[in-house]
Amino acid sequence: MAQSKEKAYASTCVRIGTMQDSGRQIERLTFRWLRNVDVAKVLRVGVAALLWLGARVPAQQRVNMNNVMEPLKVAASSPVTSLRLIQEGGVTELVLQSSEGDMRPVLSLANSENGALVRTLPVAEPRASKWDTTVSPDQAISFVFSIPESASIWLSYRSTKPESTTVVTRKYLKGYFGAPHFVKGENNLAITSVATIDRVTRPVLFSRMSDGGYGEFRALPSPGHGDLIDARLLHVGSNYVLFTRVLTGGDGNREAGILSYSVLDANFREVKPARVCFNGLPVLAFDVDTDGGRVTVLATTPHGYVLTAKGDGAHFDEIPVDGLSSPSILSSGGNIHIAALESAGTPKARVLVGHARTSDNSFLP
Repeated sequence: MAQSKEKAYASTCVRIGTMQDSGRQIERLTFRWLRNVDVAKVLRVGVAALLWLGARVPAQQRVNMNNVMEPLKVAASSPVTSLRLIQEGGVTELVLQSSEGDMRPVLSLANSENGALVRTLPVAEPRASKWDTTVSPDQAISFVFSIPESASIWLSYRSTKPESTTVVTRKYLKGYFGAPHFVKGENNLAITSVATIDRVTRPVLFSRMSDGGYGEFRALPSPGHGDLIDARLLHVGSNYVLFTRVLTGGDGNREAGILSYSVLDANFREVKPARVCFNGLPVLAFDVDTDGGRVTVLATTPHGYVLTAKGDGAHFDEIPVDGLSSPSILSSGGNIHIAALESAGTPKARVLVGHARTSDNSFLP
């Protein structure tokens, strides 16, 4: 038994010795190769290979290389139910809506970098079902609310400086005006909405008049199929870009829809036919922005979210995150700020924020 152990030990030592000899031989060969190799040439070949691989990556993926949102701890006293990004005095901030114990909504302003509370905004509308916000030319934070009544849904515009309220839809006693949004790319506080009047649903535009009020709406081109539930308008150069979302119930989710966009001229006539975004990927909610002729889109899906600087979304990555809502995007100086809510309105609600940067200006086909 002892002899067997000695033989096994000796055999192991021989194998280890052989491995050590092989290692020394490999080292000698490596040093010999390094003495003879042209290191500069190897580096040139390596850099060329990396550039070749970079050229093979679709431009859309280069735009999206860091489009991952991270949780931000915000100083909200109750679960956040919805949010928007704004830029006030050159600082990007979050407008958060939360509900207190009596279900009354509270609007507050928070720093988008550290989540610290800036101030509470005294303009919350208890009856509002949908809302949007922007910073007006006089640096006042302005809001538009969609307020349901027994036989109608009307729009209310409110400003914080000075505090004032204007009924946007005062010329329409009957009708349903949902999905209110400020037009981005211009500073005249124009508002879009999805209006249903006499059983006809279409996107409409309310322009602000010189007296600060709003007159009759202008009908915008309709998608022409499906149930229209959301619309956004951007002023890009001399044209406008109209985004619409139509319900399809895709991917087994009855709230899912198809996102499309069309290009309009200065008179809001369609000059390019509508095109589907993200190859028809089901979209639950979306937001858009424009900066220097570039259009950026953030959309939540049944499985996560997508971010793109190209409307047709020929190349995009769907980032998997469960339970996202209230997407918001803000583009400024080539920087793209994005935010969304996870598990909105629940004790587990989290604010997610992220950043990206792109110099791609090739949105329009």
